[in-house]
Amino acid sequence: MPIEAISANTSLLGLVHIPDTGSPTALAVLIHGAASDSFDGLVWRISRELAESGIICAAINLSARSLGRYAGSFHRFSGWPWTATEPMVAEVEAFVRCCADRYGGHPALIGHSWGSHLVALAAGRVTCTHLSLVSPIGSGRSMLEAMFADRPQVLDDVTRPRSEVDGNDLVHTGRDNLPFLSAATIRDLHSQPALADLTADVSQEIHVFVGDREHESTLRAARDIVAQQPSRRALTSIPGAGHFYRGKESLLSAALAAPVCQR
Repeated sequence: MPIEAISANTSLLGLVHIPDTGSPTALAVLIHGAASDSFDGLVWRISRELAESGIICAAINLSARSLGRYAGSFHRFSGWPWTATEPMVAEVEAFVRCCADRYGGHPALIGHSWGSHLVALAAGRVTCTHLSLVSPIGSGRSMLEAMFADRPQVLDDVTRPRSEVDGNDLVHTGRDNLPFLSAATIRDLHSQPALADLTADVSQEIHVFVGDREHESTLRAARDIVAQQPSRRALTSIPGAGHFYRGKESLLSAALAAPVCQR
């Protein structure tokens, strides 16, 4: 299967999986979640399996990790690169436009976990067919509360008004895939709007996908998003799946491909 590297003349690069038989039927841009990248197991599987369904899938690489033989390395935004700040959203917008120009057609936007926030923000700035939000994180606050569930005082010490914790200090999260966050990043995430606030005025159709073994906060966020416009939004549950869909990747890929191929 052909794989290309693509850059929008920005600091964001991506890996594009291209169908190797027949003419592509559609285009999708995939935004990964926190502590992930274009090589992540779930992102890679989705990209390949969408391409096997005839869909060109461009997976943005938001981290500073090297794209190896495909493109080399690029710089990291200051702070945590998944923070949905204006510079990052502008970079995502440029990447989506570059993909549309290069491969033709309007893409579907797919976001996993925290990537759903960037998808929702980009939706108002680019032309896309629809949004697919996979295991969307309800808010930065809910993510942090789950992360520090066994140490709530640590989170309170960092985020309370007039905190004495320096913004450059690294705070141990206890998570193997994301062991440290700066205090400044934690404060930023804690104050960002909830995903349901970002999707309230999105005009495109939204498809939400969750595993039935998700954390309750993710299930609640999914229900809230669909309830905003029930006639233009759909919720699909993947049986037996958790947040990273281990062992259920193909079920998720098939579910994601369906609304893309219908366009």
